[in-house]
Amino acid sequence: MQNLLQTACSRDIIDCVESIRYLLENGCLGKARSPNKIHCPNLRFGELDMQCFGIIPSFVLEEILVASGEAVFSNQGGIECMAWYAVHVRIGNEDEVCEKIRKKLANAGYDKAYRLLVPKRKLLERHNGLFVEMVRTMFPGYVLVESEDIRGVAKLTKSCKGIFRYLESEGEFQEIRLEEVSAIVYMTDEAGVIGSSEVLLEGDVIEVTNGPLRGYEGLIKRIDKHHRRASVLFFLDGRQHFISLAVSIQSDETKRNLP
Repeated sequence: MQNLLQTACSRDIIDCVESIRYLLENGCLGKARSPNKIHCPNLRFGELDMQCFGIIPSFVLEEILVASGEAVFSNQGGIECMAWYAVHVRIGNEDEVCEKIRKKLANAGYDKAYRLLVPKRKLLERHNGLFVEMVRTMFPGYVLVESEDIRGVAKLTKSCKGIFRYLESEGEFQEIRLEEVSAIVYMTDEAGVIGSSEVLLEGDVIEVTNGPLRGYEGLIKRIDKHHRRASVLFFLDGRQHFISLAVSIQSDETKRNLP
């Protein structure tokens, strides 16, 4: 029976994937950022509630994860999951270090999947009386690396100029916790930048009507109307970081006056 089920699921994997996408897009399992991706709670993005997978057999999940690029099969059997790690680098050299890592890996013929991210955010800054949009680094001195083979990446790149160290704990590379990285990865666009969000203020209630902060209202700790910024709580390397993000603000009065 198990073999028959597995064969059926292998044959119908695309239907299963599409079903999950449909549930995501219609708010049944959580919010899907893109219809072309499946977001998994214990892997890259963490947009699904863990309990949502309780009704899906583990072998079906493995096929879905691999088919969607969230995991890969290892040579030893089973699946290897992409995980995020942090590299401590010289402040101001984050993008330069990323380019050096890419070149080093390319020159070494490294062919395993990896991704580099220097999270940035757009901010409105006042210059000569006018608000000008600027892009600023969120975590100066850090580069984030997503890899299924962090040892291999570190071995080839740790000598790059500007890298101080790959963060470790008790002799092991320190994987960034899901609750720390998921919001960062979800909010950033393909260029690694968190854009502006539209915020509606009704008394003490904050509602994000559009933009990367939508659904993350609980992380907003303060709204600065004058500077058009929201102070948002992020975690990285086990520490709290209050990061300012750009917002456009509407009041409840503005909402009532809309046609």
